[in-house]
Amino acid sequence: MSYLIKTTTPLSNSSTKQSSLQSFNNITKEECEEKIMTRFEILKDNKVFHNYFSSYDFRDNEKDMLEFWEDIIYYYYDSIFNTFAMKINNILEYSKFQNKKPIGLNNILIHLNCLEHFITEKEINDINFYKKNFPHLYNQNESWSSYFSNMAQSIFKMNIGCNSESNNFNFENMKLEPNQLLIHFQMLQNHCDDLFNFLTEILREEDHEVIIKRDFNEQLIKRGNEIRFNNQYLDLCLKFLQGIKKISLFNVEVNGNNVECIKILKNNNDTVSNKDITIINILIAIQNLNKKIQDSEKQVLFNRNKAKEQLKNKNKKGAIDYLKKAKMYQNVNSNYNNMITTLEQKIMDLKEMETNISTKNILQDAIKVTKDLGINLEHFDEVAEDLKEQKYNQNEINKIIKETAEEGINEEEIEKELNQLNDDNIGGNDGGDDLENFLPGAEKGTIILDNEKEKNNVNKE
Repeated sequence: MSYLIKTTTPLSNSSTKQSSLQSFNNITKEECEEKIMTRFEILKDNKVFHNYFSSYDFRDNEKDMLEFWEDIIYYYYDSIFNTFAMKINNILEYSKFQNKKPIGLNNILIHLNCLEHFITEKEINDINFYKKNFPHLYNQNESWSSYFSNMAQSIFKMNIGCNSESNNFNFENMKLEPNQLLIHFQMLQNHCDDLFNFLTEILREEDHEVIIKRDFNEQLIKRGNEIRFNNQYLDLCLKFLQGIKKISLFNVEVNGNNVECIKILKNNNDTVSNKDITIINILIAIQNLNKKIQDSEKQVLFNRNKAKEQLKNKNKKGAIDYLKKAKMYQNVNSNYNNMITTLEQKIMDLKEMETNISTKNILQDAIKVTKDLGINLEHFDEVAEDLKEQKYNQNEINKIIKETAEEGINEEEIEKELNQLNDDNIGGNDGGDDLENFLPGAEKGTIILDNEKEKNNVNKE
């Protein structure tokens, strides 16, 4: 069950502004405390409770304290509030148990942020954050060994628990703003993966690579049960997906208004093209035409109903006038539908043209490679002649070997031996092999191989 109030209206330009509307009032502090005390029974020990609520000074010997509070915060996010981000002041407020405030919790949050187990909005909007955590996306010349080394470090940092080398961080002058969001990095990545897969599915259905952000948000609301966190902090998630080069965010100006759009990137070097902007303009035009069609259909229905009323009142002329208006709106609708068909065809033409250009480039590359290889038909002719000659020579050799092997064989003797074999197969009583000599005996369980030996055994019995 989600304890957050889901957003049901399109997101504003700033996810932070909208997220501030989300409330944690669906669960009281008392209910939260009860859940925590039940889940972490160790807090019922007064001595342990005191130790965990003491000050935190970023020391290695305080590792257990850091891990304990990280587990509690994760439990807030994963089980109590069903989110991947909370404001600092909300975390501090809900962490007052038995009317006692954890003195060191603010420093613990700073330390977890330094470890990047939790990150802030500032980092999501900082390009240097992505260059440090995803160097393979930004440094094309980076070696594989360096890439895997950075990945291993990233995985290590993402594990629950703290890095014992905490003193490597410079904690001087570090602080977190009370209204700042603290985002669980791993949960954010998992959620963004779900969002990206959902976006890919939608665009696959529509056969596009671009979508209007407003439309994507509406799809999230409509089918939000397919994604755990729905459209929570959507702007932050899209910014993160852009940072890891999964998507590109761009604006298209339509009638003086900026329309926010999303494009799925094919690779790290992919960018927004004129084709993408044109498709967005066409999609917006189609949406506007569909709205006009809906309005016209209402007018058709309205005028038809008016015509019926006029007929009831015996006003034939009035009924005809309303029917004419209904017909006019029908004709307008027909024109709008034709426009939509033309615009959709234009999108198909753009995609086909792009495919043609891509095919042409591939063919040109293939021709260039063929030339670079130096393929020459005359060379193939020479090879073919050599192969034919070798085949002829091999056949001649095989013929000589066969003739040599057959020398000294007397054909008359072979014929005589063949006749002898034929007589034996007929089955005469001249001691030749007889099939009956190999059939099972009376017991049906043995094969008799020696007739004379079997007869002697019978006489003895």
